[in-house]
Amino acid sequence: MSVGCVPTIYPNLIKNKMKHFASFYKVICCLVMLTAFSACQIDKDIVFIEDDAQELVAEDFACTDNAVTAYLATCVWYMNGSGESHLNGLKTDFSNENIHVYNSNGEIVDEGNWEIAQGVLSFNNLSMELANYVGEWTIIECREGYLEIQQADLIIGLEKDCQD
Repeated sequence: MSVGCVPTIYPNLIKNKMKHFASFYKVICCLVMLTAFSACQIDKDIVFIEDDAQELVAEDFACTDNAVTAYLATCVWYMNGSGESHLNGLKTDFSNENIHVYNSNGEIVDEGNWEIAQGVLSFNNLSMELANYVGEWTIIECREGYLEIQQADLIIGLEKDCQD
């Protein structure tokens, strides 16, 4: 038995900015129907795969400037960048809008400060290990436990670690 799953309550959602909500609604509706009727049909334009689910979750994660400020202030962050092997293993503390960078031996290898405005992180006053990374970095990925920032062609991942 196949059961249609169309959000008749929200007929204009797909036309509006809430396209993902409409897709999410259809999937939830179909999941409910699936448990009740063992079959479900989703409109052909809705393809729901794991990446879509992660995107919906990522959209729910607050990436406002205030949220990122609060988020960076907790725990430490490990940096990594493709072609930037000297970043591997560096532990960064962003608390109090300061930057304290430690090597694997726990020694401070750089200090500076940072600020954020309209989704752009600015690293300031770095003069040692990270001197080449001073400037504006656009946040290109933001999800729980991970931020990815970009400056020109360089992309750096920041991975949160609350174990230390």
